[in-house]
Amino acid sequence: MKTTLLAGLLLWPVLAWGQPSIPKELGTEENRATLSDRPVEYVSEDGEYRVIYPPGCGKIVAKIPDWDSLDDAGNPVAMTYISYCDRYDEKGEGCSVTTFFNLTDGRGGPPGPAQVIERIERMLQSMGVTIIRQQPVQRALEDGTLVEGVDVLAGEKSGGGEAWLRGLLYNGDIYLLAAWKAEGGLARDPDFISFFQSFEPGVH
Repeated sequence: MKTTLLAGLLLWPVLAWGQPSIPKELGTEENRATLSDRPVEYVSEDGEYRVIYPPGCGKIVAKIPDWDSLDDAGNPVAMTYISYCDRYDEKGEGCSVTTFFNLTDGRGGPPGPAQVIERIERMLQSMGVTIIRQQPVQRALEDGTLVEGVDVLAGEKSGGGEAWLRGLLYNGDIYLLAAWKAEGGLARDPDFISFFQSFEPGVH
């Protein structure tokens, strides 16, 4: 498998979050083996979301919490939660969900589209990929709430690796979903399409 893309891309969770821990319910060898060949429903009470990880994600890593930014006095004001998976424990293919709580628009108000774009740009830079295309995305939840954001498909400057990012605003919080595949073809991969479609924010 080609791994150029996630030499930078999959190192993103590790470098940004330090040594993560495995959630207790997913931490045994038996569970990892059982879950490796089928989709894995994952609920993060801290990150407040539900998502179905693709087959091969029997080991889901969670790092919670981390302080995302500081105020003028140097006090932490925003918290960030992340979960991610390297499919079949192989670098070069996987996905992640990051929740950003208490971010602002820089003027004391809630975050908006500009802050979503900023988070996406940061991740694209850390992955070393450039935008191929982007488009707005929206989804109505069961309670009628409309969740809006942006989808970005990006690729390596040289090579076939791709990354798919989706930034969403929900009740003043930002959710950033990401998937990566060193062999490309993300937008046509049913496992990753299901991952993005299954995401539900605001779950406690």
